[in-house]
Amino acid sequence: MPEGFQITEEQALELINHLFSEFNSNGFNEILNQVIGRFEEDYEQPLISPIEYLHFFLSQSIDVLECLSNNNFPHLITKYKEVITGNNLVESISVEMLNQGQIEYYNLKSLPDYISLVNSLKEIHKELLREN
Repeated sequence: MPEGFQITEEQALELINHLFSEFNSNGFNEILNQVIGRFEEDYEQPLISPIEYLHFFLSQSIDVLECLSNNNFPHLITKYKEVITGNNLVESISVEMLNQGQIEYYNLKSLPDYISLVNSLKEIHKELLREN
């Protein structure tokens, strides 16, 4: 963005709509649901400016994506190895999920890595914070 540029409320609305559209069209509906849920919990009166909502949306989207990403999986395995004694080696972590009465095992290592998307959103947010 040019030096001294300030985003207008109209531009903030356009960016919010674009991000919603992109998240929806790329299969990130659950991210939107979680961000909207957090907004409803945090703001009893949703009368904030579009610019404030854009900042909220970006920060919460980043948080949700970081929580769902596997980019910290190797670090998690390392931490478990530090506290486990004996000959027990941890190479993976699986979660047992109950799905329509059937037990399924889900390896956390197979979670998607959203780090590039998170980094892009962080850069956008950082630039908006700097300029506004």
